[in-house]
Amino acid sequence: MLQFVYDFLEASSDLEFATSTFDGAWASFQSELESDSWTYLATCYLENFASNLEHQALVDGISIHHRSNYDFRGMGWSDFQLEKLHENWHGRGMHVVVAEDRIAKSPDNLILMGTGVPEQKIIKMLCALRLTKEGDVGIGQDGPLWSIFNHRRSGSGFPPPSGVSRSSRSTGIQFGQPYTLDPADVPEVAHRYTQLGIIEAYSGKSIFNIDLAIKYFESSYDRVPLRSDACVVDLATSAEALLGTKLESAFRLASRAAGLLGGSDDERKRIFELMRSCYDARSTIVHGSELKPKHAAILEDYREFRSLVRRLISAFLYLIEHPHNRYTKKYFAETDVDIDLQSSRDRTALREAMGLRDAS
Repeated sequence: MLQFVYDFLEASSDLEFATSTFDGAWASFQSELESDSWTYLATCYLENFASNLEHQALVDGISIHHRSNYDFRGMGWSDFQLEKLHENWHGRGMHVVVAEDRIAKSPDNLILMGTGVPEQKIIKMLCALRLTKEGDVGIGQDGPLWSIFNHRRSGSGFPPPSGVSRSSRSTGIQFGQPYTLDPADVPEVAHRYTQLGIIEAYSGKSIFNIDLAIKYFESSYDRVPLRSDACVVDLATSAEALLGTKLESAFRLASRAAGLLGGSDDERKRIFELMRSCYDARSTIVHGSELKPKHAAILEDYREFRSLVRRLISAFLYLIEHPHNRYTKKYFAETDVDIDLQSSRDRTALREAMGLRDAS
């Protein structure tokens, strides 16, 4: 009952008793008592993001909203939180991503400030967006804001006042190519998110070094300041995590990438040349050698390199989702994959097992 008293006093504008204020506080208090769960929310704005979608439910309690159409106060955010959110619009995005987590009420979580799950969902959804298509999408530099949604008015003292949570995973994109989410992209975004959840279920056991590959893939977005030379090194490291062997060489890595991703002779040739040039640029950068014009060209358009790494990660995610007895981590770590890529029949079988298809 003390919580009800706090709510009533908070809602009262003066010291005089107001029946309407009392009735409103009591009604919302009763509504909260009838609910059997807490809903924890997190939100942040998306930078370099554009979409014609006003509201889009995605997966796992995550949705994207145009900021003008989302009922922040109705969902429990305080004036303080909204002020922190609006401080960081910077004119780079008009959409917010919202994630929720529901838990059953119990005495143990009566004053629980948050579960951390909604913030983790946002970080995972950001990765899913990046794995779906090109575009330098990021989240606000202050990270997600969190709130506890309840059936009572915003600013309620029960449960505890909402707060601000900062994420160190992503620092936000300052510049870059805009990311456009179309309705046709939504199923793939949801699928990528589900695949990332499958990885988490392995409890830290990195299959095909996919965790390391994704880590450096995302680093190519999150470095501040964003430098193309650092992005090339990150992307090369990501590809090496998936394709590398004890006897790593630019030729072998480029050959593997071309054999896996290329659906035709012309495409394999193009990918081989691009990957070898990118690895050459990477070696030049890390050894402090002088960059030649061909290296400068790679740095100027490193997103083409990133698109290939994205396809590699997607292929290995598919293989993790649909395991195959032959195509194991050992298979890629040794020379079995190199032998199979020399056979049209075996290459086709491998590509199909990784969700890739030959060009008709």
